[in-house]
Amino acid sequence: MKDFEDLAAWIQPRHLSASGIDAYRAALANHALRVLRITDFLEPDRAASLGQFLSREASFQPTYGLYSDYRVSAEVWRAADEDDRLRTYGMLSGPDPRFRLSPNLFTFLAFRKTLATSAFKAYMSAVTGLSLGEITGLQAHQMRPRHFLKPHNDRIEGRRIAFIFYLAPDWQTDYGGALHITGNKGAGSEIEATFNSLAVFDLASHESHYVTAIRDSAGDQARLTVGGWFYGNAVELSVADRQKRGKTTNHANPRGPACRQTG
Repeated sequence: MKDFEDLAAWIQPRHLSASGIDAYRAALANHALRVLRITDFLEPDRAASLGQFLSREASFQPTYGLYSDYRVSAEVWRAADEDDRLRTYGMLSGPDPRFRLSPNLFTFLAFRKTLATSAFKAYMSAVTGLSLGEITGLQAHQMRPRHFLKPHNDRIEGRRIAFIFYLAPDWQTDYGGALHITGNKGAGSEIEATFNSLAVFDLASHESHYVTAIRDSAGDQARLTVGGWFYGNAVELSVADRQKRGKTTNHANPRGPACRQTG
């Protein structure tokens, strides 16, 4: 579609077609938890370059969080009760110094810039059927053996739609790291971290989500993602949502904050 010409260098043509977008919007609307998974999404050369950068040329900083305190030191996290441990994973800190001039780094920087454009927001609005606000929290994450993200929700500060690009080139399902989305009536959905796939889900339509622990069988492989959120259009936010802006909620565990990783 003409509106999405700026995305054509990144997204495969069938995903940008009117029929493709209509099909995705219908699939999302008809899913009990409003969850959508699109496979083989980015142009293969772009996906390969992003995977190469994240898996071999990027540096990640370990980060730890509790339900009771979003960001803590490794020492505090290890001393905390197991039930209070919310997450542990790596957050992108920048390129490895050896690869500061890598073409893959420039691909990644261009990708981040593209995700922040009005064209991508318009695409996501078309797919979800919502008039979305601005993007927020765009970040890359790495999960290695024994990393995890426990049940939580991201319904803070007016966030409405979460999206995750899965970019680990050699990831296998038996390594763990699946995203589980649960509803308040026992419904559930599982999304595997398949390379070059995109997951989209509506934060207003589920109770919590979590990522299963990465198994030792992953070895040196890491689960690699780029994700973020879109705010709902301010006009569409309920009064309750507006009152929650600047606050945190966590229906999975009321003691602590919602998380800053999409999954």
